[in-house]
Amino acid sequence: MGIVIALIVAVLLSVTVFMVGCGKTPPTIQPPSPEHAQFRERLNELAQSEPPKDLSMGAMCYDVASPPERFDYVCPVCNAKTVLVNERRYSRTPWELDACRRLVKEIKGLDVALVETGFCQTCFPHAERRSIDLVVHHPNGSSHCVQGITGNDLKLLAEFLAGQEKHMGARGQETPLRDYADRLRELLVLPEDTK
Repeated sequence: MGIVIALIVAVLLSVTVFMVGCGKTPPTIQPPSPEHAQFRERLNELAQSEPPKDLSMGAMCYDVASPPERFDYVCPVCNAKTVLVNERRYSRTPWELDACRRLVKEIKGLDVALVETGFCQTCFPHAERRSIDLVVHHPNGSSHCVQGITGNDLKLLAEFLAGQEKHMGARGQETPLRDYADRLRELLVLPEDTK
């Protein structure tokens, strides 16, 4: 019975986070948890580390795919369909959203959830923007939201949490993960004075 109640609470929390979205207010940073201290220490070590020497240049030529003429969005919460007509601001949205949904599953060691703010006309009828946001839940009960994330942001988090030293970018190009320490601090909401 306890497991059933825990599952119901988890589902309701996920739906609530999805429905509320990230809002416009900056995250409230709670007193640091041991997790924050661990991330801060690992990021400081990463930022001061020597860059890896054997980096792949990746593919040098590729064809750019044309953006879709429309984007049929199916909400994972209410299953309603919203059709977005191709506009410049939506040209990367279907690919970015698919990438984010796939990559968020690769993040291990951190409780995260995607919030697809404003895509669903049923869940967000008055949304001022469409954004892929990330909610991070901490063991001390606090959480924060990072607005406007990309698949690359999620890949950075997964690589950092896996202890990697390299970031695998587009077309297989590798760069030192330490070059992204500032963005990782933003994603984890660690104070700037930890540099």
